[in-house]
Amino acid sequence: MVEVKINKKGRVIKAELKNGLGAVRGLMFSRKKNIVLVSPFERILSIHMLFVFFPIKAVWLDSRKRVVDVKTARPFQMRAAPAKKAKYVLETPDISLKFRIGEKLKFI
Repeated sequence: MVEVKINKKGRVIKAELKNGLGAVRGLMFSRKKNIVLVSPFERILSIHMLFVFFPIKAVWLDSRKRVVDVKTARPFQMRAAPAKKAKYVLETPDISLKFRIGEKLKFI
């Protein structure tokens, strides 16, 4: 397991990094945790909530790690997609976190 720490204005969010088949599985049948899905290039990265039993906040980031879209996804929702292309998706069960479009996050 590879872990990444995301610095959001002084607050550190620890997340598990997932790519390839790990990104396809995402949080299905999983306990609550933070994950970052990684695509090899920027594209419309849609997510689904099949077999995810809790709501999440999905934050799409471009290759410069700038927020391009934010949505709250509900359990068993068929699809959530960003308005713009993204390279990363932060999925967190902490739906109280606030993110702004254009905000830059730092991976440490």
